[in-house]
Amino acid sequence: MILPVAGHAPYYQAPGVAIYKGDCREVMSGIAGGSASLVWSDPPYNLSDEENQGMAREARPHSPIAGDKGEWDRMDPEMFEGLITGYLDQSWRVLRPGGTIIVCCSHHEEDNFKRWLGERFEIMNRIIWWKPNPSPLFVKNRLVWSHEYLFVARKPGRKNTVNWDLYPYTEMHDVWKGPLCQGRERLKEPYIDEEGKQRWRSIHPTQKPLWLAEKAIRIYSNPDDLVVDPFAGVLTGPDAAQRHGRRVIGIELDLENKYLPAGIPRLKG
Repeated sequence: MILPVAGHAPYYQAPGVAIYKGDCREVMSGIAGGSASLVWSDPPYNLSDEENQGMAREARPHSPIAGDKGEWDRMDPEMFEGLITGYLDQSWRVLRPGGTIIVCCSHHEEDNFKRWLGERFEIMNRIIWWKPNPSPLFVKNRLVWSHEYLFVARKPGRKNTVNWDLYPYTEMHDVWKGPLCQGRERLKEPYIDEEGKQRWRSIHPTQKPLWLAEKAIRIYSNPDDLVVDPFAGVLTGPDAAQRHGRRVIGIELDLENKYLPAGIPRLKG
């Protein structure tokens, strides 16, 4: 059973799953304090206004490598800091003592994420996700970015959950090798190109692979624990949690009104 979220009606609900549409800071304020064991979070990286992204946009405007991910990924520094620190404050409140928060980020904002997280939680690990199939660079003036980070931190108070018995010792290191979301797993939608031909594009440009969320959720929570996903996107986190017997609250702002409709069928099997 999912605890009710005060003041908010679910967008979708099923046994053990509740999905909400809205600003995660507002929705999380209605979750009972100390009720969650894990916050799995993949917040915006705020890269869409980064310089030198024009060639990628021009060459492949509907690809995940395009520089402009959407309005949700374009914020001035103050707005971005307010979003991240606001959801971290709510994460602290909803987590039980010893609860874990996982924060996905890139090297672009690594220092800020580490500082903001460390001001509230005890950082336990920085996992490096090594991607053997990274997005290509169009301007060959630097090396290809082939990794992202997952900061793992805990709310002090009691021992945090780390399920060492799930994987061999060699799989419990802080470098996780695995591909980007691809193939049938990546959700796509049709569009008509400039020549009038129907083609397919990714619905969500930064959809995380299911294996990554599954591994994190299995290691850092137990069956029947409550997992909260504040930036649920096309619901990779809730899908992973549901598959492994966790209760889950997913939250997504969905400014384009297409991520949740695309993600809900994943929860229905």
